[in-house]
Amino acid sequence: MRPPTLEATGPARIFSNGQLRDALQGGNLGDELRALRNEVAALRTENATLQRAIATHTFNTAKTLQRITPDGDAMATRTAA
Repeated sequence: MRPPTLEATGPARIFSNGQLRDALQGGNLGDELRALRNEVAALRTENATLQRAIATHTFNTAKTLQRITPDGDAMATRTAA
């Protein structure tokens, strides 16, 4: 069985198994891959926070819109007890 290889397209270049292993274990490619994974994780966290904020503001807007009177020119208010 042949060891795996990698073809980078563009001007084609074939990397041998040894070259690929060396690049992934400590070369710049491995560092870039780790940095990319960290960036994706940060974006996922940021996206989840943003989605929660959007949901909260959408809910608050919906509550406010429910207070608009049927003719649409005023907001319903609470009466004093």
